[in-house]
Amino acid sequence: MIYPLIIITPIVSESDLSDFLSGTSLVFLGNIIGTILGFSLRIGPARLLGPEEYGYFVLGLTIVNFVGLISHLGIPEGLGKMVPTTDKVSKYVSTGTIIGIIFASLVSIVLLLLSREISVFVSDVAFEPTLIPFLLGIPLFVSFKTSIGVLRGKEDSVGRVLIEVVYRSTTVCAVVLGILFTKDSIGAGIGWTVAMLVTAVTGVGIFKKRHSIDLAVSKIAPRQGQKLLLFSLPLVLATSSRKLMQELDTVAVSFFLDDSKFVGYYDSAYTISRSLFVILWTFSFLFMPYLSKKFQSDRSSIKSDYIVVTRWISTLSLPIALLIIFNPSWTIEFIFGQEYAVATYPLRILAVCFISHSLFGPNRSALVAGEQNRYAFLATLIPLGFNIFLNIILVPRIGMAGAAAATTVSYILMNILYSARLYNLYNIYPTNLRSILFYSQSIITYYLIHQFFTDYSLHNIISISIIHTTTHILSYIMIASDQKDKDVFNELIQ
Repeated sequence: MIYPLIIITPIVSESDLSDFLSGTSLVFLGNIIGTILGFSLRIGPARLLGPEEYGYFVLGLTIVNFVGLISHLGIPEGLGKMVPTTDKVSKYVSTGTIIGIIFASLVSIVLLLLSREISVFVSDVAFEPTLIPFLLGIPLFVSFKTSIGVLRGKEDSVGRVLIEVVYRSTTVCAVVLGILFTKDSIGAGIGWTVAMLVTAVTGVGIFKKRHSIDLAVSKIAPRQGQKLLLFSLPLVLATSSRKLMQELDTVAVSFFLDDSKFVGYYDSAYTISRSLFVILWTFSFLFMPYLSKKFQSDRSSIKSDYIVVTRWISTLSLPIALLIIFNPSWTIEFIFGQEYAVATYPLRILAVCFISHSLFGPNRSALVAGEQNRYAFLATLIPLGFNIFLNIILVPRIGMAGAAAATTVSYILMNILYSARLYNLYNIYPTNLRSILFYSQSIITYYLIHQFFTDYSLHNIISISIIHTTTHILSYIMIASDQKDKDVFNELIQ
């Protein structure tokens, strides 16, 4: 659903939030499908290649994800903000897309010329053949991300799900076929680039067909380009800082432990723990444009909306987090195989890190909606500095667990800085006493149920999860939910 720019009634009703929640259901479906396919993208290569070659594949993805983020100049997020508030959509989209692709192409060429030096720095010279196809795909990656930004601005849940499914499914198929053909990580890199080509073309086709957006060189508008970049560049600085913080531990593990197999081990833990973000990503995708309109019209419900949305995110994420935290060895062996069980401790630490991130809510989306981009950037630099320092100190001493600990400290600090700004400016905070009691009760209940079992087989893990989820839902109804939850739920089922 596309919300009007001007909300006629000054009173904010629960229907606004129920419409928002209805939109998230499709995004959630897409994220679930994307997560399953994302797991396949990791599990397939991990089992087919083994830890060492899988480590090369992960390094290639890490580099292209970070470089691609810088190369798109923050334009996808800028379009997500500009598109719902302008009548010159085609000019913004055409200008942003073409600028992003041109800049990404230049970056790709420079990095290809430096591919050997990059390979030796992050790993060894044997990594270069795997790295090259990833570098070739950077402009395609930027085009794909730009399409996501356009669909986000249009609040197009269906389009977003379509492109996400195409991206994930095509990538899994192409990467696995590449590995089967070449028997190494080079084929995985080639498969990824082919998948990005298919996804980039599909993304442009989706937003052109569904929203009649004219993407053409003739639509390039310097004025719109300047406005877009002025808004987007601070975002790319903030986002790249956050992305560097996310990816730095992988590079640190490769650099200090000097063996790509440790990258493979660590990534298995990182991949599993990142699944906790599915709920947060789902709500954040639509919450930013939703809040952007609230900031421009009536702000009276923003505080309560934020608490409710954060509670929904945390409620849905917590059972998965507790499963991972209390059963890390079983989880990693079940998903990736016994060979990757050495990453048990990093998995537990990262799961604590990422569930704490969800408990703070979509704070960065709220800052961007409130046009606090500069602060979002500055508030990321301090945690990034801590992350770099802690990785240098901890990884050589305690290995992968040190990288996980560095990430955890950095994320918590970043969330504190984000949330403090929201509170100071808008009196927005992520939780209340009712929610805290609910979270505490859920954790204690899982622990007590877990203690009744001595053999953590698949059957017993499922039993623990069913019992806990049942009590979790009942506790939410009795302890955490309030009138706003009930009003929204009633509107959804009518």
